[in-house]
Amino acid sequence: MENTLIEVEIDKIVNGGYGLGRLNGLVHLVPFAYPGDVVLIKPFQRQKNLVWGYIEKMIKSSPNRQNPLCTQMGSCGGCMWGMLDYKKQIEYKKQLIEENILSIKENEKLNIEILYDVTNLYHYRTRVIYHGDGKTLGFYKFHSRKIMDVSKCIITHKKIENIRNKLINKNINKNVYITINPDAYEFLIYPTNIHKYISNKDNCKKNNTNNSKYQDFFIYDNVPIVNGCFSQNSLILNKMLRSKVKELLQNDEKILDLYCGSGNFTVDLDKKKNVVGIDIDQNAIKKAKECSNFSYISGNEDKMCKYLIKENWDTVILDPPRTGAKKIIPYLTQTKTKKIIYISCDPVTMCRDAKVLIQKGWDLQKVIGIDMFPHTPHIESIMVLIK
Repeated sequence: MENTLIEVEIDKIVNGGYGLGRLNGLVHLVPFAYPGDVVLIKPFQRQKNLVWGYIEKMIKSSPNRQNPLCTQMGSCGGCMWGMLDYKKQIEYKKQLIEENILSIKENEKLNIEILYDVTNLYHYRTRVIYHGDGKTLGFYKFHSRKIMDVSKCIITHKKIENIRNKLINKNINKNVYITINPDAYEFLIYPTNIHKYISNKDNCKKNNTNNSKYQDFFIYDNVPIVNGCFSQNSLILNKMLRSKVKELLQNDEKILDLYCGSGNFTVDLDKKKNVVGIDIDQNAIKKAKECSNFSYISGNEDKMCKYLIKENWDTVILDPPRTGAKKIIPYLTQTKTKKIIYISCDPVTMCRDAKVLIQKGWDLQKVIGIDMFPHTPHIESIMVLIK
């Protein structure tokens, strides 16, 4: 049965970026397929009413399909929408946000704003995780752990590719994190022992606070970017996100910044404001403290919950990991804050958490999508709730 090829017409895009087609009462989900495509697929996974399949042959192409931007496209897990017209990418991302909002609040007619930057559609990624198996250093093939060579990636910044070129053929058998400053010759590599393969000395002993040989942070757009700590995949496109959040905070004085990292949204706010930031990453918190006069605290979600109900806040910001903020949501419903700004790269978990808040009397005021991941189905979202 698994060897049987099935002809499917793709009707729509669904969460995860898959093309969806229906046939004989079954839903078929197909990666790298877009509405308007008619494809011959080979199933690779089946559930009760669901079939997953890879494209074996393109019978009819969507009018919005374009030529692949690189030779790996269609198999590499990096760019699932790289063969889709960019205007349609934005349209579908807006549609996915709207559908997730409707799943938690029927008949909600929000005017969802989508921000994007057509001048930075390529080579925008300033942070990349390469996977190494001792032979190849690259990205995973879609839906597998097979590592693909990605010597010419259209979304990876060329400075990162130059560093990767120095690391290939070094028998690296681990994940390697590379983060670059797009405006200066500064870069971070984690684990730090990977530096032994790079002879360039210009990057050493600059912005270094750990008495180590190599740079452990740099400043970009006033934010400390710390080696081994989370930062947005694109510092270039992160400017759009920071600018919008700052606009939303303009009239707020007392701010609680949860999952704050190194202070992406608050570290350079007006010094007259009263900001408390909490994150579990001690290194990120340490650097945020050094770069501002605000109170940044190392702590887990238990500490976040205590601060939520400890004081009255003008605004609570939360930017949790992809899994969401399920643990702190019950405490967030009890806080006396006037406004919640929820930032997420996953509209599914964001809406799951927001549903609880709405049921407790919060009003969904605004939703903004920011395309920080061109040519992928991912989008950063900002949700503003008031009470």
